[in-house]
Amino acid sequence: MKRIIINLTVLIVVLLLAISAFALIVTANEFAITTENYTVKMTNASTLDHIRYASGIYNTATEIRNAEDVRNVNATIIANGTTDDIFTYEMQNGGVYSFWIRFTDGTTMIEHLDFTTMTQTVSTEGLMLTVHNLYGVKDYFIGKGIYNSYRELKNGESVGRVTATKIAGAKSYTTILPDN
Repeated sequence: MKRIIINLTVLIVVLLLAISAFALIVTANEFAITTENYTVKMTNASTLDHIRYASGIYNTATEIRNAEDVRNVNATIIANGTTDDIFTYEMQNGGVYSFWIRFTDGTTMIEHLDFTTMTQTVSTEGLMLTVHNLYGVKDYFIGKGIYNSYRELKNGESVGRVTATKIAGAKSYTTILPDN
């Protein structure tokens, strides 16, 4: 009797592991879209056939196709932008976009993606300071030292201000700092 219970327990554990493994396989093959700053990533890229997108909110394939600024991403572009079955695409500008996606099985979907929330980053090389992901940024100040507020920076040892006119819609802007 004890042996039957142990064997039954082992069988239940094996079945549970098999079910878990099946669930992982199904999950790994699902399509997903993520955005970060100006980049969109689509998983399961081997199932992508064609992508069409335009800025703004559109709810039908026809509306997207007829949009003034529509862009097409064909299978060659998808293949060239795919690594490890993840398609990565860099948007030219921030904003809200409507994507029409056709899969290799003929099914389609429409997704609205938001590229308006950016995380600004700063990089330096020598005396050059570059601020990245500037969509929506009107202006920024550069100051020597550590400041906790706009007022502290403005009243402190400010090196310079980069205005919306200088940014002019760019993704990144580089400033050469004074050598002192």
